Amino acid sequence: MFLNRKIILLICSLAVIGLFFPVGFLNASNTINYQGRLLEQATGYPVADSSYSLQFTFYDQATGGNNLWTETRSVSTYNGLFSVMLGASTTLDGVDFSQDIWLGVKVGADSEMTPRRILGTVPKAFEAEHLGGLTADDFLKLGTTTASTTESLISIYQEGVGDILRLYGTSSEPLVTVNAEGRMSIGTTTAQEMLNIEGNILVHGDARLIGPLIVGDGTSDDQALITVNVDPVKYSAGLPNWFWSENFAGSGVGGFAF
Repeated sequence: MFLNRKIILLICSLAVIGLFFPVGFLNASNTINYQGRLLEQATGYPVADSSYSLQFTFYDQATGGNNLWTETRSVSTYNGLFSVMLGASTTLDGVDFSQDIWLGVKVGADSEMTPRRILGTVPKAFEAEHLGGLTADDFLKLGTTTASTTESLISIYQEGVGDILRLYGTSSEPLVTVNAEGRMSIGTTTAQEMLNIEGNILVHGDARLIGPLIVGDGTSDDQALITVNVDPVKYSAGLPNWFWSENFAGSGVGGFAF
């Protein structure tokens, strides 16, 4: 039986939201529900109820272009109507659905029907580009690579003036902040220097200082109470040896002992 090389599309929808949504559904099936109708060329009437071999192909262009995916299925018709789940026999996992895709259909030994049909989406899938009303540009993008690569495993780029990173606990104030200049604040949101810590510091192990040590009085003008220019601390038999590059000077109540 010679078939009309045209399918009247009743429904061509992306029925599985899991193909596009940024959040996953455990029970989602990565298939596309496609329905159409086969008509005889001579009369325009539906083909006889039977099984027909249909080949479905995705392209990246309306004509020509690259073959992105192909699947051949045997479909049964009733009054010319058929329904098939594309991707049920050949996985769609390798198809990039972020681009425009055209579907070509071939029936039996006939040539592929023209024109190709561009895939559309069901209305609910319009929200697939958003999460909580936000677009993909509003979220941090993480890429995966192997630990043996010379590239960074995680890279964060801040193109605006906001902070690069904020870590929160139970409080509304961030515990750790890294601003757009790379200054890190711990226990405070004020970043006067490259590292600002509000609170005590406990160090287990060696601590090395390159440059002067300045102990301030905690006021806004950060007046230095003690300034020490010292070489790196060196240990001998578990005891520190201090090597001073300049004279040590201090004032105030109390003493300073080594």
